Amino acid sequence: MDTLSHTYVLKELGLNPKAQELINLIKYFLISDQQKLDFIKEARHKQMLFNYPVTMMGRLVRDLLWEIRLRRLKSTTLSLEQFLADYGSDPILALENMLQEHIQPGKMHRFASSGMTAEQMYWLHMRNPEDQMMELILKYEMSPSKKSTLI
Repeated sequence: MDTLSHTYVLKELGLNPKAQELINLIKYFLISDQQKLDFIKEARHKQMLFNYPVTMMGRLVRDLLWEIRLRRLKSTTLSLEQFLADYGSDPILALENMLQEHIQPGKMHRFASSGMTAEQMYWLHMRNPEDQMMELILKYEMSPSKKSTLI
């Protein structure tokens, strides 16, 4: 049974245990105790290797978590049909799997209010695979012709 919390990771790295953005990333990407311990070890190693000051540790941790996200994005292939089937069953889980990020209720509300469809989100993500959900929504909302430019 995994028992190490996200606050353990933050405290071990000398970071504020209430840093909500980092908490969300750690909860999403570091599931097992072993992943958390490996992450702490890697962060400490990079801090020493690159001589990061303690004040930059939050940035280093965020960058390392971002690297995990990018690796997952590159190793995930998802067809439109599979995404739409998953979206029909569980929209939040489908978006999390495709975008490799934690989707909070506020993001889902923003997505729904944007008028963007799941299919449009899929195609925009395919064109901008490293962008996070809010960036994709903003790109959609700023596109001159929302329907024709995305599909």
